[in-house]
Amino acid sequence: MERGQDCIVRIWKMNEGVDQEPMTASEADQPITAIAPSENGWLSGSEDAVVRQYLKNLPELTGHVWDANGVAIRSLAVDPHGKRVAIASENFDVKVINLEDIKILTPLKGHVGSVRRVTWHPSSPLLTSSGADGKIIVWNLSGNEPDIETTIEGVIPVIGDTTFVQALASLHHAHLPF
Repeated sequence: MERGQDCIVRIWKMNEGVDQEPMTASEADQPITAIAPSENGWLSGSEDAVVRQYLKNLPELTGHVWDANGVAIRSLAVDPHGKRVAIASENFDVKVINLEDIKILTPLKGHVGSVRRVTWHPSSPLLTSSGADGKIIVWNLSGNEPDIETTIEGVIPVIGDTTFVQALASLHHAHLPF
């Protein structure tokens, strides 16, 4: 699969060589920023704030998994069992959504800037997220409530104006109604 600025995901079949015309998924209105395989298909995220789900090996849209209300999707990662997708966006929270029932959502609160990347451990219910705040957070999702295992700072740079990020974080955590 290939994503790009032209809002199209191209699906290449490796056994058909370079002369093939790839299948395409073109539902996004803005550039594709993330692609993740799942057990029964694949997901795409884009700058239009939507995470879309498709059938395996096909460009057939099966539905929307999440709408981030106008903020770009930055990263998608499906857990090792194919049951949940973690979504990183310009929001400060990671969203973990159950792929069997997308109404089941677990927000992970810990960053004070946009979340840039999410990755699952290959065999355990640990998720890492990295953000514009310069933090890498390791989340344990084995229980009913998510727990922060550890926060690593000083490894990745803070991106952007930290004063602005800190001011936004204080507003975000105050839960003001705007």
